[in-house]
Amino acid sequence: AERLSRGQSAVWIFVPCGDEDRDKSALAMLQQRNEINHKRLTVPTAEELDIEPARLENNKLPLRIEFSVVTLDRADAREAFLLRSLAQSEADLPNNEPLAFPVFGRGRVLYGLVGAGIMPETIDTACTFLSGPCSCQVKNQNPGFDLLLAHDWEQAVAGSMLSDALPDESAEPRLLTIPPGRK
Repeated sequence: AERLSRGQSAVWIFVPCGDEDRDKSALAMLQQRNEINHKRLTVPTAEELDIEPARLENNKLPLRIEFSVVTLDRADAREAFLLRSLAQSEADLPNNEPLAFPVFGRGRVLYGLVGAGIMPETIDTACTFLSGPCSCQVKNQNPGFDLLLAHDWEQAVAGSMLSDALPDESAEPRLLTIPPGRK
């Protein structure tokens, strides 16, 4: 939560399986692709975000492309709840494969990458999606789930909202334009 609050694009939670070779290979791939994506991707422009340039320039939390990795210890009782939350996020996640979960925003997990699925294409796809233009109004259409985190998000990101707050449920619906992706 602290890393996200400081403006990182995403924090990957890596869950080793216990097989040293597979864990080392998967973690190295994840770290390598994060470095490449850090250099390859760019922060969306105000136009792509569909906001006034001044709003982006005056944002308390400057947008930047940065990804990091936190390794979860399966044997640490203090991490058991987080491990269960991640491992049970999809019905068929194995416990004998390394797992990687990109976490973004206010603790939203995009999805899990498993074993051989921790590869350049899947890592790059997640990093591109997470660093591209988005709209908080379409959160319900985004894949993933929210992690239960003890963090004061309102305090941490106060003054850094790029999009408007969601309207009250009784408000009239309005048509949203979703910006096109970068080519």
